[in-house]
Amino acid sequence: MVKQSKTLTFPPTLLMAFRFRFGLLILAFAAGCDQSAMLDVERSDSAATEIVAGTVQLDIDFAGEAENLSVKVPCSADSTVFTILQRAAKMDDLQFDSQGSGSTAFVHSIDGVMNAGGRGKNWVYRVNDLLVNESCGLKGVVPGDQIKWKYGEYKPEAD
Repeated sequence: MVKQSKTLTFPPTLLMAFRFRFGLLILAFAAGCDQSAMLDVERSDSAATEIVAGTVQLDIDFAGEAENLSVKVPCSADSTVFTILQRAAKMDDLQFDSQGSGSTAFVHSIDGVMNAGGRGKNWVYRVNDLLVNESCGLKGVVPGDQIKWKYGEYKPEAD
């Protein structure tokens, strides 16, 4: 009696997915990116693959209303300040309430600390220490950027 060996076969799509992820890992090492960030491949609602290229530093200054937060968050090529907040929330680093998206994205509260409205304390953000005067849903960020949300009165910078 001759023993037959069984050959494992995998669907071509599974092999392609494995090769794709393995290729990303190789690129991460070649580019010097953080390995843990490169392994975090996410799918958006449209099922398009979003490749994480590195991290951004996210700092939240609660102005004494809560304990400040500082965390590194994965960043992809199309990341915005708003999507970084969303990722931080998915990582269970914070919770926030908002409305709108893109040019209408507006953050109402972070970890329960709510905007006061008007001339009171509100959430204002900076990217790389520069005050940004556009929606957090439009402001793009790249790996290495620092995003700082601060709870306080809005004070425009002098020209």
